Amino acid sequence: MGVYLVSVGAEEWFGEEEDGWGEVASALNAELRRRGLPPYEDVPPETDFAAGSGQAFEEKLTPSMTGFLALCETHLSQEESEILCGWTVLVPFSLDEEIWLPIDSGYCESESTMVVWL
Repeated sequence: MGVYLVSVGAEEWFGEEEDGWGEVASALNAELRRRGLPPYEDVPPETDFAAGSGQAFEEKLTPSMTGFLALCETHLSQEESEILCGWTVLVPFSLDEEIWLPIDSGYCESESTMVVWL
Protein backbone atom coordinates (compact mmCIF):
# COMPACT_ATOMS: atom_id res chain seq x y z
CA MET A 1 0.00 0.00 0.00
CA GLY A 2 1.19 3.49 -0.68
CA VAL A 3 -0.03 7.01 -1.24
CA TYR A 4 -0.10 8.59 -4.67
CA LEU A 5 -0.43 12.39 -4.54
CA VAL A 6 -0.87 14.66 -7.52
CA SER A 7 -1.76 18.34 -7.56
CA VAL A 8 -4.73 19.09 -9.81
CA GLY A 9 -5.31 22.46 -11.47
CA ALA A 10 -8.68 23.97 -12.33
CA GLU A 11 -8.69 22.76 -15.94
CA GLU A 12 -8.27 19.11 -14.91
CA TRP A 13 -10.53 19.42 -11.83
CA PHE A 14 -13.47 20.79 -13.79
CA GLY A 15 -12.60 19.02 -17.06
CA GLU A 16 -14.81 16.39 -18.61
CA GLU A 17 -11.97 14.47 -20.25
CA GLU A 18 -11.63 10.77 -19.47
CA ASP A 19 -8.78 11.37 -17.00
CA GLY A 20 -10.30 14.57 -15.61
CA TRP A 21 -12.00 15.05 -12.28
CA GLY A 22 -15.16 16.76 -13.59
CA GLU A 23 -17.53 14.06 -12.36
CA VAL A 24 -16.05 14.21 -8.85
CA ALA A 25 -16.05 18.04 -8.88
CA SER A 26 -19.72 18.17 -9.91
CA ALA A 27 -20.77 15.55 -7.34
CA LEU A 28 -18.78 17.25 -4.57
CA ASN A 29 -20.31 20.65 -5.34
CA ALA A 30 -23.80 19.14 -5.38
CA GLU A 31 -23.18 17.55 -1.96
CA LEU A 32 -21.71 20.76 -0.54
CA ARG A 33 -24.78 22.72 -1.73
CA ARG A 34 -27.06 20.04 -0.21
CA ARG A 35 -25.29 20.62 3.12
CA GLY A 36 -25.75 24.40 2.81
CA LEU A 37 -22.06 25.01 2.08
CA PRO A 38 -20.53 26.96 -0.80
CA PRO A 39 -19.28 24.96 -3.78
CA TYR A 40 -15.55 24.37 -4.23
CA GLU A 41 -14.86 26.58 -7.23
CA ASP A 42 -11.76 28.50 -6.17
CA VAL A 43 -9.35 25.99 -7.73
CA PRO A 44 -6.10 27.58 -8.89
CA PRO A 45 -4.87 26.98 -12.43
CA GLU A 46 -2.15 24.42 -12.98
CA THR A 47 1.36 25.80 -12.65
CA ASP A 48 4.69 24.50 -13.86
CA PHE A 49 6.53 22.48 -11.26
CA ALA A 50 9.16 24.45 -9.35
CA ALA A 51 10.76 22.54 -6.50
CA GLY A 52 10.00 24.08 -3.12
CA SER A 53 7.42 26.57 -4.41
CA GLY A 54 4.43 24.81 -2.87
CA GLN A 55 2.39 25.73 -5.96
CA ALA A 56 2.43 22.25 -7.50
CA PHE A 57 3.80 18.93 -6.45
CA GLU A 58 5.03 15.84 -8.16
CA GLU A 59 3.43 12.46 -8.14
CA LYS A 60 4.81 10.50 -5.22
CA LEU A 61 4.63 6.90 -4.15
CA THR A 62 5.22 6.06 -0.51
CA PRO A 63 6.76 2.74 0.49
CA SER A 64 4.77 0.01 2.22
CA MET A 65 2.60 1.32 5.05
CA THR A 66 2.30 -1.97 6.95
CA GLY A 67 3.73 -0.53 10.19
CA PHE A 68 1.58 2.59 9.98
CA LEU A 69 -1.56 0.51 9.43
CA ALA A 70 -0.70 -1.68 12.44
CA LEU A 71 -0.28 1.47 14.54
CA CYS A 72 -3.67 2.75 13.37
CA GLU A 73 -5.35 -0.58 14.18
CA THR A 74 -3.84 -0.46 17.68
CA HIS A 75 -4.85 3.10 18.56
CA LEU A 76 -7.86 3.94 16.37
CA SER A 77 -11.28 2.48 15.79
CA GLN A 78 -11.90 0.72 12.50
CA GLU A 79 -13.92 3.73 11.28
CA GLU A 80 -11.14 6.17 12.20
CA SER A 81 -8.56 3.98 10.45
CA GLU A 82 -10.70 3.80 7.31
CA ILE A 83 -11.07 7.58 7.19
CA LEU A 84 -7.37 8.20 7.81
CA CYS A 85 -6.19 5.61 5.28
CA GLY A 86 -9.12 5.25 2.88
CA TRP A 87 -9.62 8.71 1.39
CA THR A 88 -9.57 9.23 -2.36
CA VAL A 89 -9.58 13.04 -2.68
CA LEU A 90 -8.06 15.65 -0.34
CA VAL A 91 -9.48 19.17 -0.56
CA PRO A 92 -7.93 22.36 0.90
CA PHE A 93 -10.92 23.48 2.97
CA SER A 94 -12.52 22.35 6.21
CA LEU A 95 -15.32 19.81 6.38
CA ASP A 96 -17.21 18.63 9.47
CA GLU A 97 -16.90 15.04 8.27
CA GLU A 98 -15.78 13.05 5.28
CA ILE A 99 -17.99 13.10 2.18
CA TRP A 100 -18.81 9.89 0.32
CA LEU A 101 -19.64 10.30 -3.35
CA PRO A 102 -21.26 7.49 -5.38
CA ILE A 103 -18.47 7.57 -7.96
CA ASP A 104 -16.03 4.75 -8.67
CA SER A 105 -12.67 5.98 -7.42
CA GLY A 106 -10.79 4.17 -10.16
CA TYR A 107 -7.77 3.73 -7.90
CA CYS A 108 -8.88 1.03 -5.52
CA GLU A 109 -11.55 -1.62 -5.21
CA SER A 110 -14.17 0.87 -4.08
CA GLU A 111 -17.36 1.88 -5.83
CA SER A 112 -17.31 5.22 -4.05
CA THR A 113 -15.00 8.19 -3.56
CA MET A 114 -14.20 9.55 -0.09
CA VAL A 115 -13.42 13.27 0.12
CA VAL A 116 -11.57 14.58 3.19
CA TRP A 117 -9.85 17.85 4.04
CA LEU A 118 -6.22 18.66 4.65
